[in-house]
Amino acid sequence: MYLMYYIDEKGDRVYTLKSYAPDGKPTLSAHPARFSPADAMLRCQQILCGIWLDINVNSIDHHGIQWNNNLLLMLSCIFFSLYILYHF
Repeated sequence: MYLMYYIDEKGDRVYTLKSYAPDGKPTLSAHPARFSPADAMLRCQQILCGIWLDINVNSIDHHGIQWNNNLLLMLSCIFFSLYILYHF
């Protein structure tokens, strides 16, 4: 059993142990998401949220954009995230 909540007519949270609110809607978990310091996707999440953006996209050589490691990592994280969103 986990602590759950639903939003009542006034917009307040009502905490319960039931899995459905009185109006028939499913309740939401009142527990925060788990955090792991060894999160494999942390770097991708930081990149996508803009926390770790030290990418120099203005570094252009005569062949176009100079593809540095940070830019490649950001693009791979974006494509991986899109893959996860659309396939699961």
